[in-house]
Amino acid sequence: MDLIPAPSTLRDTRIAKGIDLRDMASRVGVGPRTYDDWERGLAMPNNDYLTAIADVLGVDAGELLGLA
Repeated sequence: MDLIPAPSTLRDTRIAKGIDLRDMASRVGVGPRTYDDWERGLAMPNNDYLTAIADVLGVDAGELLGLA
């Protein structure tokens, strides 16, 4: 079973932290379209990007996966 971050969790957490999509994508090191695809559930970030997302958002990666 693959663990895929819930797109709504990525989006909701980013918005709650007051980070716009372009800034978030830049901080993680991807283009806005790629990050948007992750938020919409059209693609999934690899483990390295998932860790970077969690770091930027100040949450545990497990939270993004619905494990925490």
